[in-house]
Amino acid sequence: MANKDLVISIPYRKYVAIREALERGGNNFDEQLQRKAEEWYQALIPKEQREEIEKQIQADNKAEALKAKQFAVVRIRDEVEDYHFITERGEDFYSLAKCCAEVQSSGNPKEYTVDTIATFFNQHYSIEETMYDVLKDALKTDKRISAVLEIDFDIGAFSVLNPEKNAWEKYSIESIVQAARIAQEFEKWDESMGEKKFYENLDGKYYEEPLEELEQEDSGLIPQ
Repeated sequence: MANKDLVISIPYRKYVAIREALERGGNNFDEQLQRKAEEWYQALIPKEQREEIEKQIQADNKAEALKAKQFAVVRIRDEVEDYHFITERGEDFYSLAKCCAEVQSSGNPKEYTVDTIATFFNQHYSIEETMYDVLKDALKTDKRISAVLEIDFDIGAFSVLNPEKNAWEKYSIESIVQAARIAQEFEKWDESMGEKKFYENLDGKYYEEPLEELEQEDSGLIPQ
């Protein structure tokens, strides 16, 4: 888990006075503040709890190291074209959902080209459709692949491939964005709550095919 940036509020003149006094003694304001936080931690948190927290930190660091060796596989499509890419890090369903929420917050995604939309998904590298298909099929066996997603801005669908069921789980982009925004509000208070709240708010909100398409399928107009 990433470090937490702390924000304190004091009158600016007091801050300047403290900073200048510390600098005269060869000290840095931020370093002294961090040192004081560590002193509080050692004084207020029992040894047994500190040992347990240290184990959790080590587990988080291992998970971060693993993510650095992983990548997600994504297809973005609109009514005109498809764009395929892999992410630089092992992004998961939740982190990519937050990227999708950023796209929606920036304006009307249908006004963007698919490669422009891809820039919202952090560092990424474009791939050919054939490579996308190969990586998609390898999800269950290749541990480097953290997630496979398809995001269709034309019909408003966000699909994630479930490796255990070897099947797509399809949600509406609107539901994804709403769940991600609620989760991000919880993250402001407790970072560990974000992903949990995301899945809670998304539970059961699968994409519903438009009525016209369902009627066409029933009549045999859409080839299977």
